[in-house]
Amino acid sequence: MEAVGLDDINLMWIILPFFIAGILYVRIVKHKTGNALRDSVKTLQTMLVMIGVVLAVLLFTLPSTPSLSTFGYPDTVADIDSQEKVLKLLQEYNHAIVRITDALRWMVFIFIFWGIMTVYQLLKVYRGVLDERIIANKNEINN
Repeated sequence: MEAVGLDDINLMWIILPFFIAGILYVRIVKHKTGNALRDSVKTLQTMLVMIGVVLAVLLFTLPSTPSLSTFGYPDTVADIDSQEKVLKLLQEYNHAIVRITDALRWMVFIFIFWGIMTVYQLLKVYRGVLDERIIANKNEINN
């Protein structure tokens, strides 16, 4: 059913190496320039690339679903005249739905863990930079 042949492999084993590689890359390859805001923006860029790679991998794990489109619908009762045909059709539908649900669950997890947390860190650094500017402005006014 799948073009790449990842049909029966648990998505955790497919995504886990990319996930670990992304975390290690960000932790090992620090982009320290001395400017915390620029470093956070660079980390955000790196994480967005990693999210794109993982989502591309998830895209290839999705089943091709001709069985769910009009191409695969049974047209007549003769197409499902035996219990074996009905069982096979239901198994194909069930497998496609389970795989798509699993991929969606991973996508949501990746967006929460990588995407939102990285944006949160960037905003935290940006808030710190703004606080420093506000304090500097107040000190200039008081002097």
